[in-house]
Order: sequence, then structure tokens, then C-alpha cells
Amino acid sequence: MSGKPVEVAGLQEGQGLDGAYLLLRVQLLNTKNGKAYGALRLGDRSGEVEAKLWDQAEELLEGLEAGAVVRASGRVESYRGKLQVVLSGLAREEGADPAAFLPASPVPVAELRAQLDAALAGIQDKNLKRLLESVFVADKEFRAAFEAAPAAKGAHHAYVHGLLEHTVSLAGLAQAIAPHYGNEIQAELLLAGALLHDIGKVAEFTLGPPIEYTDAGRLEGHVVLGVRLLDAKLSELQDFPENLAQQLRHLILSHHGLYEFGSPRR
Repeated sequence: MSGKPVEVAGLQEGQGLDGAYLLLRVQLLNTKNGKAYGALRLGDRSGEVEAKLWDQAEELLEGLEAGAVVRASGRVESYRGKLQVVLSGLAREEGADPAAFLPASPVPVAELRAQLDAALAGIQDKNLKRLLESVFVADKEFRAAFEAAPAAKGAHHAYVHGLLEHTVSLAGLAQAIAPHYGNEIQAELLLAGALLHDIGKVAEFTLGPPIEYTDAGRLEGHVVLGVRLLDAKLSELQDFPENLAQQLRHLILSHHGLYEFGSPRR
């Protein structure tokens, strides 16, 4: 089989398979007769599928681990009403980027970047502006990580560029809602809070693959990590108003709303 690999979401019973896929799970097991076989899960940006390797399992699975990109060949079959791939060949795909096989935002990343930059340009307050520029403009390493990060492991925007998509979406809502409240609301502070509220997720998740919690994410969570990152940036800025810093901390600490939703403050 030649040409572009078939996406997992497009697999059909009886179809041949030959292409590069992400190895999401790999187990070496034994049949009732004691024969070794491989139980695997393959994936790409469109979905995931179970796979079985009945022959040469010990040899072909040696050195392979979840998160590797593999060249897989075989045939698609139906088992108990679900599709699975019966593999005839399996090998590591050298030089492939595992992140390229993870689900990604349906919105082009260039469009998301432009929306973030437009939101940043909407900030006129000098103190908010220099803070946000220190986070999203001057810190190139953070900006790259922020653009790539997922917004969750499974709840929402759980894919590459998900955090960027979620943030610019919320920033757009803040800009749309603020004018309805007139002078009752600080529009630029609200926008700054929308842009900063989930910055801790850059340290909470790995891109994997698969997407997982970091140790810091498990032990502290993105709300606490976000405030720590905010304070680190504030410490680099001279004469930043403490009352404004407190308001920004509160926006991060309270954005989950209720205590039962993991919010340190309501």
C-alpha cells in the first residue's frame, strides 16, 4: 500500500493498513497456550484504534514504548463489534515528531496567534501592558510552550494548541461582555485576567504523548502554578502597583468559581 496513510477515523473493515502512527499503549501478553502476543493501541490526530500483534511479538516489541511513533502494517478486522488492526509488521519510525500525531485544535494556529496578539494590543494600561508583554512577548520560551499546550487532559480543549484556543476564546468573550457593564467593570483588568487565568497549565500538563499531568500538576495544580508564575513575572517589574497585583492574583485564584470546583477563593 502506498500514498498517504489512512487516518484512524477513516479505517474500514477489510482495509489494508501501512503507515506511521503513534503508539499509545503497548503490552506483551500470553495466550492460554503460552504464546506471546502484543496488545497495542495506535492513534493519530483523528482517533485511536486497538491493534494485535500475533507473530514475532517479543522480537518486534523489544525497545518500543508508549509515546513512540511506529510504522505499522496489517489489516483492519472487526472483533466483537469494534474495529481492530491485526498487525503483520511493526517498527519504530525514526525521526518522526510524536506531537504531530496528537489531536490538535481545529483552528489554524496562525489564526489563534493573531487573536492572542490582537487581545494583547487591546491593553492600554501601562502596568497591565508591561506585565502581559513580559509573559507573552518577551519570554519566547514560555510563549512557545503556551501555544503548544493542551488546556486539559480530557475535559475541554484536550489537544495541541488547546490552551491557546481556550484563552483567546475567553478573551474574546471578555471583550464582548465588558461594554455592557460600562463603568461598573474594569474592562482591561478583566481582559488581562482572561489572558492569564490558565497560564499555570503550561506547567500542569505534558504534551506526552499521551497528554499527562506533570508531577507539579498533580501535586499543586494549575491555579497555584499560575499564581507562582504571575509572581515570578511581577518580581521582575519595578514599581508594579501591589493592589493591581492582588487583583490579578485573585482573578487566577478564583476563576474556578466555587470551592467544590477546586477554587481556592470564590
